[in-house]
Amino acid sequence: MNHLGPGPLNRLIDCRMDKQHKARWLALFILGLGMFVGVVDSSVVSVATPAMQVEFNASEPQMLMVVTIYSLVFASFLLLFGKVGHRFGLRRLQALGAGLFGLSSFLIGLAPSIGFTNGMRAFAGLAAAMGGATGLALVHSIFKGADRALAFGIWGAAAKSAIGRVGNSFGAAFVGILIVISINDVLIMALIFIVIALALAFTLPNVKSKGGGRVYKGR
Repeated sequence: MNHLGPGPLNRLIDCRMDKQHKARWLALFILGLGMFVGVVDSSVVSVATPAMQVEFNASEPQMLMVVTIYSLVFASFLLLFGKVGHRFGLRRLQALGAGLFGLSSFLIGLAPSIGFTNGMRAFAGLAAAMGGATGLALVHSIFKGADRALAFGIWGAAAKSAIGRVGNSFGAAFVGILIVISINDVLIMALIFIVIALALAFTLPNVKSKGGGRVYKGR
């Protein structure tokens, strides 16, 4: 006869489910943080463009390329990395994208010329496409039922309002303070935010396609 009854087993199951529930919402926060970092970085570069032009003695077309090449590369590779993510692993691609984005930000801060800066901005767009392609897919994969609808609502609201506006404002204020010191300091400091996002990315669940579907494997 089982003297323990269903109580201990039920508590164990409830505890496990509670941990998985918290992990899902932590994942949503991490993904939002990555989106926030991308907005901040774009805002920093846009505000710092006049200082870059003076430092590198660059022409208007060259400075226009600094801003546009990021978006061009990002849009070009977004769909491709969506497919790669489900084969390679969404968490892995998310972490790889964050790491490469941080590396590109660091190299932009050390850029010796406007040509090198444009090359690294293209590299940053490539890295951002990795994160952009996997973010929403991870949300879809790790949330189920009513929680998925709520997560999508939070993600959409954050992307359209809070993260976009706060990120742009923070990026402009951030660069406004640091640009007095050095333009290099502005872009190197962006690496701090990417390191945070990269460290947190490894806590995301590892999701791959399996038989055409998506599964949540936990950590």
